[in-house]
Amino acid sequence: MSILQHKFKILTLLFFAAGALVFAGGDHEFDPHKRADKIVARMEKELSLSKDQKVKVSKLAHEVAEQFKNAHQEGTGMHGGFAKQLRLATVDTSALHREMNEHASRAKQRHAFLIVKFAELHAILTPEQREKLAKHLEKRHEKMREHWEHGGW
Repeated sequence: MSILQHKFKILTLLFFAAGALVFAGGDHEFDPHKRADKIVARMEKELSLSKDQKVKVSKLAHEVAEQFKNAHQEGTGMHGGFAKQLRLATVDTSALHREMNEHASRAKQRHAFLIVKFAELHAILTPEQREKLAKHLEKRHEKMREHWEHGGW
């Protein structure tokens, strides 16, 4: 397995951890805060969250939503760097390395943030709720794996 494949798998797992907050809404809401509200509503229903849990999960979901919103805004520059390099007569590998390192640094910070938020979610949920959510994530991961095995992107 190449380093890029390994990093991609780690990143995918971290996003699945963040997906614990997402709890799998089937729709594709692009406003992260509206999406967070839908996620919390689904978690409240599916996991029978108490009022106190709902408040705490909502706060977490909106913190994660803000992080994803910021990451999306920052992430648009990576592709631009490659597009710029394609237009040059020669590739400035130093510039690409710099951009990749900056991108990796921001990603590492996001990963640390998501791990903290995942731990907070873990502390909010009961063992029964965590088990139900774990089963849901496993099922969702299996669906994604099957999709990718059949040529899906």
